[in-house]
Amino acid sequence: MKLKMTAIAAAIAFSSGAAMASDNNSTIDQSGFYNDADVTQLGFSNESGITSDGWGNDATVVQLGMMNESTIEQEGIGNSADTYQNGTDNAVSHLQTGWGNTSKSVQKGYQNMATVSQDGIKLSSDVYQNGYGNQADVEQTGTGNSSEVTQEGGKSFYGFNFGGQNEATVIQSGYKNDSSITQKGDYNTATTTQSGKFNDATVVQKGRSNNSDISQSGYNDLADVYQNGKNNESSVTQSGWNNEAQVVQKGNSNDSDISQSGFNDLADVYQSGYGHSSTVEQSALGGWGVFGSFAANTANVTQLGISNTSSVSQQGGGNSATVFQH
Repeated sequence: MKLKMTAIAAAIAFSSGAAMASDNNSTIDQSGFYNDADVTQLGFSNESGITSDGWGNDATVVQLGMMNESTIEQEGIGNSADTYQNGTDNAVSHLQTGWGNTSKSVQKGYQNMATVSQDGIKLSSDVYQNGYGNQADVEQTGTGNSSEVTQEGGKSFYGFNFGGQNEATVIQSGYKNDSSITQKGDYNTATTTQSGKFNDATVVQKGRSNNSDISQSGYNDLADVYQNGKNNESSVTQSGWNNEAQVVQKGNSNDSDISQSGFNDLADVYQSGYGHSSTVEQSALGGWGVFGSFAANTANVTQLGISNTSSVSQQGGGNSATVFQH
């Protein structure tokens, strides 16, 4: 997604049926060496502000429509921020310090808002919002962390989106952590917090009022959450090494809670129906630290139907538990 669009090319693309643009405002403030800024505004009452202080920073803003607002502030070396806005009342803010950071934001629709703050080395953020009332907040520090957020609004009627506000929050520190959040629907909420090394978190939510919370502070942990329905809740907490958690929830009002603090543990939860509750807790044997669970604990939970409850607690290593309820 490279947004280098010249003013002439943008005008041609936007000219069919478009009225004369007016009352747009662009402010560029550059201090340092070899900084580059490119702003294209076509529409009405768009606002763009770019401040670059450093060496070789690059900023691109393309605004189409009405009352879009973009603020980019960069300080450091070789940072890049790209913004594309098409719609009404979109707002985005990039704040970057450090070296070689990249932030990209695409907003289409109505009342989208994205705030990205990066301070570190080789950090990457990619935000795509299309729909109604979406909101994203990304904060990254450290080295080599990567975040991707995709949000699409709810109901559509003859090309118009109507619905509530999805919220995605990503907080990353550490080294080479990766986070991906995709939400489609209304009032879904996803929060990912990563502070270790080589952790990976993926969240996909479809429907209404689903909530996912992932916290990773260990090494090479993996969390994968998929929720489709209404009022589903998922919580994954990982603080050990090489743990893996997979959650799939389909239906309404299901709840899953996974906590992993050992080594090489696997938790797999599948719930379909209404009102299920699953709890999985995996840890090393007391007094042995991670050495107490070099052999993997494994928990597989499948619940179908209505209002089933499962609780699995494993300490040590080499334990295996399978639950099937219908």
